[in-house]
Amino acid sequence: IIGLIAFALGKEDKNLMVDFSLLVLVIAAVVTIIFSALNIFKNPELLKRVLLGVGILFVLLVLSYFIAGNEAVFNAAGEKLVGEGSTSKWVGTGIIYSIILLTIGAALFLWDMVKNAAK
Repeated sequence: IIGLIAFALGKEDKNLMVDFSLLVLVIAAVVTIIFSALNIFKNPELLKRVLLGVGILFVLLVLSYFIAGNEAVFNAAGEKLVGEGSTSKWVGTGIIYSIILLTIGAALFLWDMVKNAAK
């Protein structure tokens, strides 16, 4: 109902719909984080698993950082887009980190498919 009212009032002012959407997104994110944190702290076994998962993700991030290069980035015309240094290193880290997580996710997905097909 609130969305319909905001839509009706915001036909001429599109910022109202964007602001409303952002407000709903922030409220949903905060509520999700609060309830997840409460659930984690109520169950100590779950807390151990969460900390283990975060630790593994951190180790993969550090590994990605050491693998990434810090060379300058050029476009197709040969113009320098990003100089050599920290920004280039972190962009490379993000790309490598994404590839590692994608590979792990795909491998686990395939493993699950094969395991279920074998049943």
